[in-house]
Order: sequence, then structure tokens, then C-alpha cells
Amino acid sequence: MTGGATHDGQDELAEEANKERIDRAEQLDGLRLQVNALEDVLSRRWQERKGSVDTHNLAGAVMAVEASMSSGKALGPAVSALAGQCEGDVLVHAAIDSLPPSVREHGVMSKAQLLESLEEVKPAARELVLIPSGSSAGPITMVVARVAAALRVREDAGSGGSIESTLARVQGLIAADEVVAAAAELEDACKGTAAAPIVGEWVKAARERALVDQTLSVLQAQAITLTAAYTSQ
Repeated sequence: MTGGATHDGQDELAEEANKERIDRAEQLDGLRLQVNALEDVLSRRWQERKGSVDTHNLAGAVMAVEASMSSGKALGPAVSALAGQCEGDVLVHAAIDSLPPSVREHGVMSKAQLLESLEEVKPAARELVLIPSGSSAGPITMVVARVAAALRVREDAGSGGSIESTLARVQGLIAADEVVAAAAELEDACKGTAAAPIVGEWVKAARERALVDQTLSVLQAQAITLTAAYTSQ
């Protein structure tokens, strides 16, 4: 009897120990699940915070590019900062790569600067547009061109085909932010004349400005898209 009781007691102890191990294992499994869930929550929060910081930095970098563009400063520093902020963003880098080196180094004219530069170009454009390209612009030719230009300013100011009306349309297009159309208008009006080289630099500056405007629009749209994506999560 004593041996049987001892054996039964050992069985009970073994059963209790086994049950305790099972309970402990279940507790550990439950704790492990809680830890994993907490890690998931922390990971999501970290990703959300990182995404929020990234989008905030992107918006700030885009604003820096816009500020440089508006002030006529070189875009290089702001563009480099933007590129570093968006290393994995293919769209942002494609937009940045579209900018020519001259724009990065020297910046672009503001709208006010384009209008001011146009005023400087106007007198020569009025005179030289009357002289065919390749003609010898001697003193007599220039005097005749000046007189003819003065007459056309007075007589043809309302004519849609005059250089004066073209210059007026160009000013209006710039004011309406239609810089590409303004450049094309002036270039077409002076094509094949001695005025073409004179207005050529202005046309180039206007097109560079338009290119930067388009690039900035892409960058702003990307910043807005990323911000909306993170705030909707």
C-alpha cells in the first residue's frame, strides 16, 4: 500500500509539473503575441512618423526651390538639397534632371525681370524687324529702319500683324503666366529678320523660366500627393 501511495503521489506531482509547464508555455506564448503586436504598432507608428517627416521635408525643399526661382538666385543649392531629401523618388529626380546646367548655376528670370528685359529689347526689335536677316545694316539702313519703326509704331499700333501689337501681346501673355506662348509669339514675329538674334536671348530666358515653372509644378504635385497619402493612412 505504501509503495502504491508513493507511486500515486509521484504521478500527481509529475502531472502538476507538466500542467505547470503547459500553463507557463501558454503564458509565454501569450506574452510573445503581445510583444509582437506591440512591435507591429511601434513599427507602424515609426513608419507613419518617418513618412510625415519625409513629406514635411519634401515640402520644405520644394518651397526652397520656389524661393530661389522667384528671387532669381541659382537653383543649384536648393535642387541639391531636394535631391538628397528624395533619394528614392524617381519622379522627383526625373524632374530635377530636366533642368539644364545653366539654370542650376544662374537661376531664371522672374516675371518682373522678363518684362523689364522685354522693355530693353523693344527698341532694337522695332528697328531690326524691318531688316531681312543677313542684310548689311549700314548707317543709312539703320536710319531708314528707325524712321520706319517710328512710323509703324504710330500707324500700326492697332494692327494685329505689327511688331508693336506683337510686343503688346507678349506682355499680356507674360502677365497671364503664358510664358511659352509669349516666347513663341516674339520668336515667330522676328524670324528671318535682323531682330531674331536680338530677341533670341530673351526667348531663351523665357523658355528656361517656363521649364522651371513646369518642373516646380511637378514637384509641388508630388509633395501634395505624398502628403495626402500619409494623412489618409
